Amino acid sequence: MKEIIFNNETEGFIKIVQNSSWFTSCGNPYSEKLEYDYILDDNIESVRKHITRGNNYAGIVITENLFEQANLRLYNFLKHNGEINVLQHDDIWGRLRETAIPRLKEFIDFNGINEVFCRKFELGLKKGAAVTDNVCLLLGSTIREMYYKSLINGIPLFYEKIIKIYLDGHLITGWKGKLPLLTSQSIEPDKPIDRKKGTIIIW
Repeated sequence: MKEIIFNNETEGFIKIVQNSSWFTSCGNPYSEKLEYDYILDDNIESVRKHITRGNNYAGIVITENLFEQANLRLYNFLKHNGEINVLQHDDIWGRLRETAIPRLKEFIDFNGINEVFCRKFELGLKKGAAVTDNVCLLLGSTIREMYYKSLINGIPLFYEKIIKIYLDGHLITGWKGKLPLLTSQSIEPDKPIDRKKGTIIIW
């Protein structure tokens, strides 16, 4: 069984995460240059609607589904290009989570983030938990992407392109536009999420 070893990039990322102030800039202007086009949503009712929805609607892809599609593109790339077999991929991801998530929880008070977020934006804890669950998913997926990038050329990148939004204190509330549905059985080309197909919604 191959040992999971984090490289300097991943270790550096974990240190950056330790010093991040989650969601402190939500609702404030944002003008950083990103690889994806984005729009700012400063309407709290619109934001609340986006982050509490359970399904895509009216041309909006919810954040959970956006992340799922990014993860599936990496999964399908590895499977279709013969870089790694599916069972090995699943084993490595499971052990990456076992290694990375506890490390991250040493630095991040996820329950505290949830309580602050819910109190500040008047969300019930059950709904707010989905936001901090997404933070955990976001960080774990970013580390997974870093791990495979260090081993394999040409993987479809997503998280390294959008993680700055969160580290700058903002939140992705969805994707406005088209996002072709992929599954683990898809045979479509394994490409990154196309920036021409939509726009990230940031709060």
